[in-house]
Amino acid sequence: MKRILLSVALLALMGQGCFTPPPRVPTPVPTPVVPVESSDQNMPPQDNTTPPPPVGTSTYNVNIQSSAFAPTSVSVRRGDKIIFLNRETVSHTITSDDGSFDSGTLAASRSWTFDTSVLAAGTYTYHCSIHPSMTATLIVR
Repeated sequence: MKRILLSVALLALMGQGCFTPPPRVPTPVPTPVVPVESSDQNMPPQDNTTPPPPVGTSTYNVNIQSSAFAPTSVSVRRGDKIIFLNRETVSHTITSDDGSFDSGTLAASRSWTFDTSVLAAGTYTYHCSIHPSMTATLIVR
């Protein structure tokens, strides 16, 4: 009988604050996701890409690497600018096949910015006059 009374007494003490249950953690309420509009217009062009031109004048990158122009075709609006960057250790040129533009010799690690406002709308093929197998196309709208 003493054992039963002792057990009841212990349980009573536990109920008197000697035993505290763990606190309840509230369930998190999910926050609604609001879509954010992004604007490629404010992003600079990335290497080896020709982003869609936003309204106004845009700048495009063409890399000279691995004995090639990258990308091999660029489509721009008349008045856009193209930055040709020679990423090689040898010199190159950017020379149109019809003679409408020529960078002259572009040394290693140098760039040349071409303003397409001097061209009429059309398709222009160009090459490196030092390495004639290097060819590419510029489309001006």
